[in-house]
Amino acid sequence: MSAFFKMNELSDIEEIEKIRKDLLDYCELDTFGMVKIVEELKSLCRNAR
Repeated sequence: MSAFFKMNELSDIEEIEKIRKDLLDYCELDTFGMVKIVEELKSLCRNAR
């Protein structure tokens, strides 16, 4: 079961907040990774000219 859907079924506020924080941490890393990929692709395109 995905963490997001699990949150909706929980009643323990501490567990909900932990899952929420974990999801935000994951999203931050995922976004950082995507930014790095785009930067590298732009660099490759500039160097190909």
